[in-house]
Amino acid sequence: MKNIYALKAELDSLVSLKELTESLNYMSAAKMMKVRAKVLETRAFLEEALKTRIELQRYIVLLKLKEKNPKKNEKKFINNQTLIIAIMTDQGLCGSFNQQLAKKILKDFVGKKAHLILVGKKGAGYFRKSNLAENMQIYRLPTKDNSSDIKVIFNQISNFGTVNVYFNKYLNAVKTDPQGYVYKSMSDNQTAQNLSKVEIKAEDIQIDDISKTFVVEPNVDEVNTYFENVISQAVFMHQMLESQLSENNSRMLAMKEASDNIVELIVKQRKLINTTRRQKINQSLSELFGALLSNN
Repeated sequence: MKNIYALKAELDSLVSLKELTESLNYMSAAKMMKVRAKVLETRAFLEEALKTRIELQRYIVLLKLKEKNPKKNEKKFINNQTLIIAIMTDQGLCGSFNQQLAKKILKDFVGKKAHLILVGKKGAGYFRKSNLAENMQIYRLPTKDNSSDIKVIFNQISNFGTVNVYFNKYLNAVKTDPQGYVYKSMSDNQTAQNLSKVEIKAEDIQIDDISKTFVVEPNVDEVNTYFENVISQAVFMHQMLESQLSENNSRMLAMKEASDNIVELIVKQRKLINTTRRQKINQSLSELFGALLSNN
């Protein structure tokens, strides 16, 4: 059995660890509240803006089908491969934050090839043995919302035909949910071909139906360029903030759980110290009384 001094040293370590987890808990809570207001203020607008962009892309395709020339003004992509952008963390101690996002990505891309960009180095271990490891790039998490690193990452979107962005979305104080957003699904020409075969035929499209969908000023191309360059980047930065909010929330919950567990360990350690002290006292008394009896 350990002596009383070793047990007290372990108790001091547990107390210090509890102070550390409580500090991380309070820091995460403060950061979370700071980011939470900003995220909730802009979430509805930017999610609606992303939906509008998707509808606008469909509208452009319908116009080209009506013109019976899907290749007109088609935007050229460097390739038609798939890009995955996963927003994770650079730091640990945040529970299952990275794990649940990695599981969703691996589930969605079982047996599929894609280029993977990890924003945050902590998630790399989940993909080392997967089919996505071959074309994986890792970036550190940008420290500022307007960081040039965000623009460098976002600019790679234009090089791919299909782009999926994955991040953990903040739902409430006890739950985050891994989300996947599609920024674009394929080139205009491919989209037009698919729509013409599956969803709608060019000869069935009426000008009145198209005009009721959007009124675009000054012209479709300029508005679409604005959505691609400005709105999409704003949505991406918002998703970075969503991930940051979820990370701080997950770390706060993980540190709260760790603190509670340490409190239980401290109680058990103090009981063990008291038991050991009592046993030591009893042993000393027994030896004393034994010596007195032997002298008599």
